[in-house]
Amino acid sequence: MQGSFNKLLLVAAFMGLIATGCGDAETSSKDANPSDAGSVAGLSTDSDSGSKLEKGWSTYESQGGRFSIAMPGSPKEEDRPVALPGGSSVPLKIASLEKRDLAYFTGYVDYPEGLVSNPNVNVQDVLSSSIEGATKADFGDGELKQQETSVSGIPCRSFETAGDLDGKAARMEGIFCLEGDRLFEVLIIGEDKSSFPAKAQQFISSFKIQAS
Repeated sequence: MQGSFNKLLLVAAFMGLIATGCGDAETSSKDANPSDAGSVAGLSTDSDSGSKLEKGWSTYESQGGRFSIAMPGSPKEEDRPVALPGGSSVPLKIASLEKRDLAYFTGYVDYPEGLVSNPNVNVQDVLSSSIEGATKADFGDGELKQQETSVSGIPCRSFETAGDLDGKAARMEGIFCLEGDRLFEVLIIGEDKSSFPAKAQQFISSFKIQAS
């Protein structure tokens, strides 16, 4: 039973990542003030990095994606298509790993030049819309907490949500960042508990983006 739920977690995380889209690439009236976003405990900010890795963990580096992150093993790399307006798609490059009752995912997608990196686009609105797309794909309209933050000086939003997944309580936590036309996505999904263990939180807090 546990094994089948773990497989479901992997599928759910894939669906969440693929459902991110590019948000609404127009100026939005939504307030992106972090004070209105709710508190997201334990998630990454620039001040969280630099801790010693747990036993069995190693640093995964994506040369093409220009980022590094701690993971509890060697991830599987693959591409999944993300639909764009007009019927075209772009590849979402994913590195994923399932460990016990948790699934770890990180990846990035490069949108067409100027689609999200133009003066009429509010970066925090794009991130918020992308997170909403990812979480609603798995948890519907369950409570979603978001908070504006940054990684390596890049604007980001951390988030957490929980809800029913195939009859079991599950939760998702992560952080999305946007640099130019590149969207970075980092998330954990697993059985719902008060919070993920410290080892799992290390996955998010270790995420670093290299200078372009």
